[in-house]
Amino acid sequence: MRNLVRASSNSVTPFALLLLLLFSVMRSIPEYELATAQTKTTQTTMALASNVLTYESSNCGFVVQYPANWQKVEFSKGIEEGTRNLVVNFLSPLEGPSDTFREYLIVQTANMTSRDLSLKTFTIEQMAFLKDSFPDFNILESNRSTTITSHIAYEVVYTYSDPIIGKAKAMEIWIVNGGKVYILSYHADAAKYSKYLPTILKMIGSFVTVK
Repeated sequence: MRNLVRASSNSVTPFALLLLLLFSVMRSIPEYELATAQTKTTQTTMALASNVLTYESSNCGFVVQYPANWQKVEFSKGIEEGTRNLVVNFLSPLEGPSDTFREYLIVQTANMTSRDLSLKTFTIEQMAFLKDSFPDFNILESNRSTTITSHIAYEVVYTYSDPIIGKAKAMEIWIVNGGKVYILSYHADAAKYSKYLPTILKMIGSFVTVK
C-alpha cells in the first residue's frame, strides 16, 4: 500500500506541475498582448504627431493642424480678397519638376455686417462672389453641414477654369462663430481632388476656434 501511495504521489506531482505551468503561461499571454498593443499604439501616436504641425492664430482666434511636409504661407494683416481677409495658406508638396499646381487649403475670415445676418444671406453673397471670381464657375454640391465642426457650417463644392491646369475643383467650408465667419477653401487640380481630400478633411476636422 505504501508503495502504491508513493507511486501515485510520484506520478501526480509532475502532472500538477505541468498544469500550473500551463496555467501560468495562459495568464501571461493577455498581459503580453496588452503591453504589445499599448506599445504599438504609443509608437503610432508618436509617429503621427511627428508628421503633423499645429498652426495657431491668436489674432483670428483659431487653431488648425497640417502635415509637416506641407508649406505654410502666412499673410500680413490687411490683405483682402473681396470681403475676405486672408490669414494663412497650406501648400501641398511638389510631386515633381513637372508639377505646375500645388493643391492647397487656405483659411480666410469675414465679418458679419450684423449679428442678425443669417447664414442663408451670407451664403447668397458668397455664391455671387465666387461666380464673379472664377471663370466657368459651376456648383456641384451645396448644403448646410454640422458634421465637420461644432459650429454652424456650410459646405459648397464647385469647379472652375484655371489658366494653368485647366479644370480645377474646390471645396469651401464656412464656419460661423458669433459675428465672424471662418472660410476654409480647398483648391485642387480636378484630376487630383480625391487624392488629397482625405488629408484636407483631417485638416478641416482639426480646426478649432479659441475665442
